[in-house]
Amino acid sequence: MRLKNSELKLFLIIIVLLGTFSARAQFDIDIRDTTKFTRSLVDVTIDTSGKITKFGPNRLYFGHGLCQVGEKVGPQVYGLQTNWWSGSIEYGVRGKLKLWSWEALVMDFGYRYDRYSMRKDTPKLLPLDPTVHQRERISTHNLSASFCDRLNFGRRGNVMGSWLDFGVYADWSFRTANVFVDQHYDSNSPSGYRYKSKTKVTRLPYMESINYGWTVRVGGDYAGVFAQWRMNNIIKSNYTTNDRDLPKLTIGIEIYNWD
Repeated sequence: MRLKNSELKLFLIIIVLLGTFSARAQFDIDIRDTTKFTRSLVDVTIDTSGKITKFGPNRLYFGHGLCQVGEKVGPQVYGLQTNWWSGSIEYGVRGKLKLWSWEALVMDFGYRYDRYSMRKDTPKLLPLDPTVHQRERISTHNLSASFCDRLNFGRRGNVMGSWLDFGVYADWSFRTANVFVDQHYDSNSPSGYRYKSKTKVTRLPYMESINYGWTVRVGGDYAGVFAQWRMNNIIKSNYTTNDRDLPKLTIGIEIYNWD
């Protein structure tokens, strides 16, 4: 079947129009994609100065908040023995100055609360009240600071990585208290046959206000463990005999917030 000249011309015109429309559509899509791509490049801020920030977990300077929870594990001294739940809690900040890739200087500053829960099944000696109470504790509120040398281990990016701290610490006990609870039985008491009384004695004269010692810590990016050994006696020597003292060793965990 042969096409007439007019039909052939019409067929060719349709082919040309279809090709032109397809090319036009493809061109429009390419233009839109190019515009979209160009816009995304314009919206992104790129630092081409080559400068490296000085603040960060593995930079020259760094600081973060921390929380420590510890237990007063001993050693126990006859006459001043404490329960196993004696402990401390501290909130503070920590700053780090990087010296080299493997070493840094670290300083802490914060508030710490120490609680010594006294045992009631052992004889109590001076300076404690010899009376056996139902519950008794000695507490101290301290402003604490420490200064440590830090050794870093392993390869890492801009994170703290694994580290070991060893250094010294000092406390100022700005408030001390001896708190004891007693249970009483008295049928003639207006408070009832059985009642409790709570007594708090503050500004204890036999407690040292300045304390100091050694500290060791090991940890990673978000948590660690620590140990503190108080070098001086927290009980003044002229108030007791044979250097009797409250537990010197504290061990515990610490967590950080730096994100």
